[in-house]
Amino acid sequence: STYNYFMDKVAIHYYSEYQNPEKIEQNIEQVKAVILNNEGKEKPIWITEFGFPTGKNKDGGFVYREDNQATVLTRYLALMFAANGIEKALIFNLKDETVDENAHDANSFGLYDIACEDGTESIAAKKSVKAIESMINLLDGLVPLETKRQNVGKGTLFEIVVTSVNLWWDHCFY
Repeated sequence: STYNYFMDKVAIHYYSEYQNPEKIEQNIEQVKAVILNNEGKEKPIWITEFGFPTGKNKDGGFVYREDNQATVLTRYLALMFAANGIEKALIFNLKDETVDENAHDANSFGLYDIACEDGTESIAAKKSVKAIESMINLLDGLVPLETKRQNVGKGTLFEIVVTSVNLWWDHCFY
């Protein structure tokens, strides 16, 4: 068959598995299989949008807290860093899109809360900003050679072998 070699990257939006971010590895492997099947060779993957909301879900039921957002986004970043084939990952969204506390989904994905008083917008960092900054500082400039994982109680010890970086997180975040 003839392959399309004009595509140099594959961009995806990744909004899946909030309760189990570790499934990203399996999901990316499926994406890579589709690329290989249709392109005839591997292509770098850019995750051009991924995120996690704070506030109520679209049904108004479950409430995601700021610490849930920080936990999930840093787990995603570590897993994306270690995943073979992911070249870039971009977080959606810099700031919430509305000051409406009853807004759902896309309006609450921001890393910053917004407020509007007397026609002036102000922003305040959510907990995820510091967590993401710490994760990026930890991983910046490193190249993963190998990844290892083992269950430890209710959490997972996730080791990215570069020199030696160990990450641990608790699975019960809500």
